Amino acid sequence: AVMRAAPAPRRSLVEMGAIPKLVCILRGGPQAEGLEAALGAIEALSDGIPEAQDSAREHGVLPLLSPLLDRDATPADIRDNSLLALRALVDGNDQSVAAAREAGLAEGALSSLDDGGDSECALLVIHALTSLGFRELHTQIALVSGANHRAGDRGTRTGALKTAWARL
Repeated sequence: AVMRAAPAPRRSLVEMGAIPKLVCILRGGPQAEGLEAALGAIEALSDGIPEAQDSAREHGVLPLLSPLLDRDATPADIRDNSLLALRALVDGNDQSVAAAREAGLAEGALSSLDDGGDSECALLVIHALTSLGFRELHTQIALVSGANHRAGDRGTRTGALKTAWARL
């Protein structure tokens, strides 16, 4: 909580090299020891701190999030923390948004909509997509529709997205 409230200590931790060490933990994938704590620390350090966002991006964090967003391979709590970290890593940072979109993280986040529109994950998907530049419901529906067409989904993700938006 202290780290979230004060930018100066977070910047100091980034300057001392915390980000590369945290990214290293993510390299272990969904079963890595300390993964949930590392994701939380990345989120806290990156939220509103461009230097942390840039460092994380430069150390390869964004492609590492892709398997952590996979609903079939990753528990819900890890997906929740991955979505929170994704939002913090890209919010307000055009270079990180572009890199995350190039890494397919917008589409990767969509699998969490399979938890249903009433799930916490669905709300986190909306926030992550908003940070990735999909700020309106219609742009998120278009993203889901394109992904649904490729995956053969019959609209359940679109329904979940609409339900989650109604909860905002």
